[in-house]
Amino acid sequence: MGKEEGKAKLVTIEEPRSHAAECYRNLRTSILFSTGRPVPKTILITSAVGGEGKSTTAANLAVVMSQNGRKVL
Repeated sequence: MGKEEGKAKLVTIEEPRSHAAECYRNLRTSILFSTGRPVPKTILITSAVGGEGKSTTAANLAVVMSQNGRKVL
């Protein structure tokens, strides 16, 4: 995982059968089932310092959410 040339690596598209992609699908499932109903409309990804993968996580989570039929922006 990580960044390539300043862009978040989309392992969920580039390597959909990888362990990392499966982790993002597990994260999606955990979010959808742990929050109860209704499903949250907004999800915030944050950390205390830069370079910890916020953009990569947000982008890959958006991919797996959209693959599951969820609207993403």
